[in-house]
Amino acid sequence: MKSHIFLTIILFARFVRGSPLSSPPPVNDEAIIDVNLDNGLRDLYIVSGVSLLFLQLNWIGSLYIFYRTFIKWRSSTCNAIPLSLRFPFYIAITDFGLAVPHTINIAYTMIYKRTLSSPTCEFFGGLMNTFLLLNLLMIGFIAITTWLRVVQEISFNFGKYDYKLWAIIIGIALTLDCVSFGEFGASKYWCANIPKSKIIPGILLTFIIFILATILILYIHILLIIKNIEILSINREQTGRINSIENQVTLKIFRYILMFLLQYIPILIYCLGTLLQMDHILIHAISSTAINFGAIGNVIQYIKIEGWSFTSMSSLKSIITMTTSLLSKQNTPIFQAKKNNNSKKVDFKDDNIELHDIVDSFNINIASSDDD
Repeated sequence: MKSHIFLTIILFARFVRGSPLSSPPPVNDEAIIDVNLDNGLRDLYIVSGVSLLFLQLNWIGSLYIFYRTFIKWRSSTCNAIPLSLRFPFYIAITDFGLAVPHTINIAYTMIYKRTLSSPTCEFFGGLMNTFLLLNLLMIGFIAITTWLRVVQEISFNFGKYDYKLWAIIIGIALTLDCVSFGEFGASKYWCANIPKSKIIPGILLTFIIFILATILILYIHILLIIKNIEILSINREQTGRINSIENQVTLKIFRYILMFLLQYIPILIYCLGTLLQMDHILIHAISSTAINFGAIGNVIQYIKIEGWSFTSMSSLKSIITMTTSLLSKQNTPIFQAKKNNNSKKVDFKDDNIELHDIVDSFNINIASSDDD
């Protein structure tokens, strides 16, 4: 009995001094923060403090988009949300899903000076990897869907609540998780992938480069199509309107690409560092912070376009009016730069899809009447 009391006192004393309560399982041995090392505790507080600050911004931004989307859905007469509002909402879901486990991850490490123990650590590592892949895949699918609707005039009906879209990206993410099974665990400051992991950083590295190339190619192609429409236009008023739309689209595409670079280039560097066994506080701090840049940029873009009003749909109505007028003044579709009698239009759309869905795609899924 006395020995148990003595052991309890020792463990409590070690906790007060800042040491971990107990050593985690062998898989997490490398995730114990040694506060006795030079700058060990300082580095922990820098990484966790900065990460938690930006994670809270992620939470606030994502919850704001959830609430705004819910209000617009309730106020809609047909309980339908335009594509321009659904895609930011879907991105917010993946950002929020990533922020929740990462917040628990960072907070636990900051308090107990070690990561979560096995098997909880592996679960949170898999959860973070899943939502990171979902975020990447959603960004890629938005670019592909936009390109298909604008350039190829192909529209897909993804079903109620776009469940087919979610089924596709969740299926891909879970498949990649299965391929990476066994590499989830404790990193230095959080649970994600073990330090010697090769498959997980390799997959993320490949997807980041592939999706970056995809959005660059497809969005640039969209701009070229719009430019061709402007060149072929013979009506001065029509040319001016197309030029106005082109300026808006160009600015929005620039923002999307910039947000992607800010969010995923640091993560790409983190993946390279893992593969090359490089360990530096800046890599951990910047990558953990950059994960949230997408959510912050998403809500800034949302507010800039939709404003602070919870009921206003004026921007959407304005651009529908402008595009309807433009459509009525030309014989060919607005999204078709050149006549092509051999072109085949594949239509998977429901009969009730309205013009504003097309407008959303043309404006890169963001309804706006401003020149930004």
